[in-house]
Amino acid sequence: APLRALVAAAGVEGFRSRHGAHCSGFALLRPRPALQLAMLEPLSRLSRFGSVVGVHMRTGYADWSHLNVRHAKGVYEADPAQQAAALAPRMRFSRQWAVFEAGLLDCLEPAHKPGAPCFNWKNTEHRAPTAADAQKTCAARRAPGEGGAMVQIRTPANGTLAAVGVCAVAFGKLLAARRGPAVRGGHNRTDWGLLVLGDSPALPSLVRALPELGSRVVDTRGIGPIGHTSFGRSCETKTAGGGGGGGGGGGAGCLSESTVDPSGAWTRGVVDMYLGGMATSAITVLFSSWGSAMLSRSLLCCRHRHHFGAMYSQAHSHRDKPMGNVEFLQAVTQVETPGADPGEW
Repeated sequence: APLRALVAAAGVEGFRSRHGAHCSGFALLRPRPALQLAMLEPLSRLSRFGSVVGVHMRTGYADWSHLNVRHAKGVYEADPAQQAAALAPRMRFSRQWAVFEAGLLDCLEPAHKPGAPCFNWKNTEHRAPTAADAQKTCAARRAPGEGGAMVQIRTPANGTLAAVGVCAVAFGKLLAARRGPAVRGGHNRTDWGLLVLGDSPALPSLVRALPELGSRVVDTRGIGPIGHTSFGRSCETKTAGGGGGGGGGGGAGCLSESTVDPSGAWTRGVVDMYLGGMATSAITVLFSSWGSAMLSRSLLCCRHRHHFGAMYSQAHSHRDKPMGNVEFLQAVTQVETPGADPGEW
């Protein structure tokens, strides 16, 4: 019902005639019962919004969660780098944000430290995007009457994560400006949500800490760990409390041995695909085929779309090699970060 409501609210022209009686429409909107159950909780949270901005970032951790392992005494366990990331004292929010953004710098930027993770950004400046870049590329996309005021949000630093935040707010404002009437069916049609997806366990919690976005964030963390559908094992690190994410003195063993749908990692990936297809605007970050695959089955996306494109570095952030940078591993996996209050940045 929430999915049908969002489709109806989006006003997809010819939806019933084009999809209602066809096998493709059934496959797109009728997942099997187990998948329906898995997506029910995030779907119910999304259904209170009149529109949804989707964000997807592909850091490479889905691969590293499988590659950063070793086989010992008949079982798989996290390798020394991933164990160190899991056992390290928790980073404070501003530090985690800065380390995360530093690992997304272009390999040619002067600020990039030798040997640190980096990416090859697909822009003429050969640098990671900033909030100002997002203001130009995302907030400027407006039709008459859609607003377009300057977007300002508070962030600890001004790199890729800040650019994503500004772009999300810009798209949300544009969506809200074209909705109406304000209230319909008991919910505010001008209110917009932010669906945060990708292979970094830390990303949703970092975005949720931003004052301008916190109440809007929905993610799929509770469905399963981060994993890759090519691999039958997920070694996402565990905190002392048993949840996903590195840092804070927790355990660092694999969440699952080689199996089908390791601890729900594959299920989470499919749920992400379904829910991502419900976004009315989309932001994708770094190199990934996920965005195109999601759009191939989406009925709603995209009113607005932007891709912050960068290819991984063969030397410093290759997805077919283990990630040896402990600090970056911790930054992309640590959840429940201390010092997230803006007054402590």
